Amino acid sequence: MRTGQGVARRVVRQAMVWGALVALVLLGLVGVSLWHGNRPMPAVQPEEARQSFQRAVGWMKAHEPEVLGTGNVALWWMVSEAAQRSGDPYLQALVRRYLQRFDQGELQGSPWARLVDPSMSAHPAWPMPEGLVPYQRFFYHAATCRPVPLAQGGDTHTHLADNQCRPQLSKVWLQDRVCSTHQLMGLLLQARCACPVPPDATRVRQELIADIAEQLRFDVSVNDAYIQRVMMLHLAGAGAQAKPVWVRRVMWAQLEDGAWVGYVRWLGWPQALQPERIRAWLRELRSGRPSEASNVDFHATAQGLLLMALLGQTTPAR
Repeated sequence: MRTGQGVARRVVRQAMVWGALVALVLLGLVGVSLWHGNRPMPAVQPEEARQSFQRAVGWMKAHEPEVLGTGNVALWWMVSEAAQRSGDPYLQALVRRYLQRFDQGELQGSPWARLVDPSMSAHPAWPMPEGLVPYQRFFYHAATCRPVPLAQGGDTHTHLADNQCRPQLSKVWLQDRVCSTHQLMGLLLQARCACPVPPDATRVRQELIADIAEQLRFDVSVNDAYIQRVMMLHLAGAGAQAKPVWVRRVMWAQLEDGAWVGYVRWLGWPQALQPERIRAWLRELRSGRPSEASNVDFHATAQGLLLMALLGQTTPAR
């Protein structure tokens, strides 16, 4: 009996020792990852950003049919901003071609066009699409300059008066990684469309900028949300709060063809160990057919394109 109890105690002690070692290793990895993602780096020079920007424009040209087939107006707002900031004639022409869809047919008079070009007119009786989530309703508020009812009660005026993404633990990290950036986008779109905003909107904007910078300090992988956060700091005129290493991590994540992808990428890891490649390999095992991750990601690329256009300016962004 005593022998059995002694063996049990030794097993428990060994398990505790191994558990402590694993915990120390994990803590060490977290610490190294946080240091690596926030370490001092030289600032990105405008010429570096312009080279990255031109590679992204090359990707847009190579995938023009897929890009023009994307109706996400927020992405086209970013392309329009990139065209304006860079003066790139190809992007300017591409935006004009996209806006032609609002000249006729079922989209004629749609307020969404104003997010891309605020000078365009919108039909006052154009119906709001069904199924919009809260941040999309806030964008529609910007397009029409009229508050939109929310499913949970109230209307989108609350997005102008209060930070909707606090506490961050539950509303950002556990629920919506781009909550803060989407609300900040909505605030910028309100200004772009010359909508009246309450004085509280300035405070909300500063809170969101501070929250986004904090999120970047604890983000250890580069994905769509990471690119969006870095881009939004610069677009909102808060580039001074963006550490150079955050910008460089976005640049390092750009693919050889000039695109960015939205799925998680571990910088410096071999391609075979990237999460998306492992998922593709598992799909191959299940289906018996080759499976490759698609690099046609207009969502992530539009954000990277705009960030590089902003950084490539010879004068500071607005």
